[in-house]
Amino acid sequence: MFQLIQLHSYCEDDLFLRRLKTIRLGSLACLLPFFLFCFSGCNQTKAAKTLLEEMSTAYREAGGYEDQGRVVVRSIRGDASDETTLPFRVVFQRPDRLRIECYQTMAVSDGTTFFAAVGHVPGQVLVEDIEKPFGLEQLFRDDQLRSGLSEGLAGCPVQLPLLLADNTVEIILSSAISQPIIAGTEEIHSRPCSRVEIKTAEGLLLLWIDKEEKILRRMKVPSDHYSKSLSEQSGVPTGTTVTVDFLDAKFTPSISPNAFAYEIPKDASRVTRLELTPAPHPPSPLVGQRVPPFVLRGIDGETVSNDSIKGSIAVLEFFFSTNVSSQRSMPEITRAIHEIDSSADVPLLHYAVSIDSTEVTDPQLVKCLSTWGAGGTLLRDPRGVAMASFELPSCPAVVVTAPDGTVADVAIGTHNRMTEDLRQSIQTLHAGQATRALVEKRFETRLREHEQVLEKIADTGRIEVLPEQVISPKRQPVRFKVEQAWKSDTIRMPGNIVCLPAETGGAPRIITLDGWGTVVELDIAGKEVARHELGLPNTASIGFLRSAVDASGKRWWLCSSSGAQQLFVFDDRWTLHTTYPDSESPSHAGISDAFLMDSDGDGSLEMIVGYFGSVGVQGVTLAGERLWSQRALEGVQHIMLDIPVEGSSRGVICSNGRGQLIRLGPSGEILKTPAVVSQNIRSLSSGLLATDAWAMVGMEHTNIGVNVIVGIGSDLQSVWKHPLPDGVHRDGPIEPITWADLFGTPRRQWIIAAPDGSVHLLWADGRIIDHYQHGAALVGIGGYRFQESGYLLVATRNSFESLKIIDVGLD
Repeated sequence: MFQLIQLHSYCEDDLFLRRLKTIRLGSLACLLPFFLFCFSGCNQTKAAKTLLEEMSTAYREAGGYEDQGRVVVRSIRGDASDETTLPFRVVFQRPDRLRIECYQTMAVSDGTTFFAAVGHVPGQVLVEDIEKPFGLEQLFRDDQLRSGLSEGLAGCPVQLPLLLADNTVEIILSSAISQPIIAGTEEIHSRPCSRVEIKTAEGLLLLWIDKEEKILRRMKVPSDHYSKSLSEQSGVPTGTTVTVDFLDAKFTPSISPNAFAYEIPKDASRVTRLELTPAPHPPSPLVGQRVPPFVLRGIDGETVSNDSIKGSIAVLEFFFSTNVSSQRSMPEITRAIHEIDSSADVPLLHYAVSIDSTEVTDPQLVKCLSTWGAGGTLLRDPRGVAMASFELPSCPAVVVTAPDGTVADVAIGTHNRMTEDLRQSIQTLHAGQATRALVEKRFETRLREHEQVLEKIADTGRIEVLPEQVISPKRQPVRFKVEQAWKSDTIRMPGNIVCLPAETGGAPRIITLDGWGTVVELDIAGKEVARHELGLPNTASIGFLRSAVDASGKRWWLCSSSGAQQLFVFDDRWTLHTTYPDSESPSHAGISDAFLMDSDGDGSLEMIVGYFGSVGVQGVTLAGERLWSQRALEGVQHIMLDIPVEGSSRGVICSNGRGQLIRLGPSGEILKTPAVVSQNIRSLSSGLLATDAWAMVGMEHTNIGVNVIVGIGSDLQSVWKHPLPDGVHRDGPIEPITWADLFGTPRRQWIIAAPDGSVHLLWADGRIIDHYQHGAALVGIGGYRFQESGYLLVATRNSFESLKIIDVGLD
């Protein structure tokens, strides 16, 4: 019942837009009513557009608005029925007073201060100053608040964009998949309303708009697909309807200030960001032990060592310059240290220890800390020697040492009580006491609190929250080095990368996405050769590219994205050739994966298309004509080309949600009993990694955020495994596995993007070559070889660059 939507017009900040682009919202995403309008016939078009414009104007010009909104969810399962009512209330006084009561979330602005509390983050209240102008950006900036507002059964309150967005009609007209009609007049809450009906991929969306006041009185959320999914999962016919009633909705010029009052509960913590209570780290075994030997260089040439800090209380903050968590935590640590009494007999020293490689210069680090508002004497640990001595697994990390030369405290990561913990440890040391008992008691208390939080949210039915993406610092490999060959100055929103091999006498071609509907070709010097605006429907976006050449030598391109309703085939001039399925086809659960290949050996390419729901896998001609359908495969997750066999035909291998790998023949026939290789394969890839040697791998997620690369043998069983750093890719859709010839060896290499920003190179048999830490979250990877040198292509959300591989020292 959840969708991925795009909120293009709510904020000009590109990073904020990127984050909102993949908000997972409820059955009606925050703005779903507005994304589904298109107009048919002159009269109907004019009437519907006029109605929308009048409604938009009414909300935007209203001095105030209030309602007693509620969501009513009715479920029928077999002979049983159930009804649930949830709050959906909004009160607003222009320009910056607001009260939202939505599901288990409350957000209040009194015109000066913004407060927010979310049910799944108990004991915390977000408190911050109101920004001028107050708007959707501030409302949706905090991850947990956005989740609380958005992930209920009806999505986030639709009143918010109506009241706060400037271009509602533009949004309404921007992304239509069906033509709406004004279907008649009905009385809602004793008011005559125009009923607007819109056919959507989820079902029928209904809006009742007050004919006189132009206010939204009722909304019925489309839920056909969700009901069908529940029926398939349970084996019992299940129907669900979601209706939003905006009871007592009215525009009003003035609202009592009492409506925007908020009192912070006595037992709640005031925080600058809402955070799920993390499982506390056990006390470091080094607490109470001698500080391990270390020597760190300062940017003034002086050194700091375990001996030089003895006799003082020292706070060492380990960080690197591209770490977002450090950017948040270090200013808070600096403020906390400045607030501590400096007249104490024992000196308090503060160091900021950078683990960045030497490629990051001292002036760059000084500027970084200044920009963050972080303090401390800057020290360098480019090889992470001191970090390893303190047994620190990641950044940010804080180590406190005692005057007697022992370790007093070690904190990993960042949380809302980080500065409180630091003050307690320093105060204990100033009092001449050891900290071991304090640290152990703190851990026991936090562990009990964590267990209590888990109990409170256990029955809320919320989506499992993705873990934070922790980025490793930029660091060179050991067995080779990389240096920047070029960095594109024209690619603004990089994505999936395709590297085409050099033709006779030519050079490799580099193709990449730039945004959600543009493809760009670059030459090997990084210069833009061509830019193709694909002109896709407003409802479409591109997350991956596939390419193949037919028997005549003509290249074809397939473009789509995970969860899309359609895919698009372009010829070698990027002229649209086919859209599949066509716009009149029934809606489905979404395309999961697709490939171009010559499956039957006749020289013509076919599309192999996998679907998340019950459609299974289809073979389709480039003209969009279905050749075969294999519906026995439900919930297809990924597809890869199978190992070539004798003759010219070949099949594919598919994975489903049960961890099975299924081999299909050229006509879609199932060739053997499904093999279980993993319970959670998220990506599949295959390629010619040596002469006549086809290799296959998959990305296994044993638990959320736990990643393992699995080698897959010809019998579809696991033949080797290689663990990757934990985490999830969160900066955008990424194809995390590809292959290339980077070293000029007979064997090519797997190139794998890990969530911590590192790129891992493996041989086909799973043996590790090395890994490179890029220091930023990745959205695309690739590789090629040209003039006896290998090049690694790396895309982040705001850069696209080529790294030349040098100083190679392979066995």
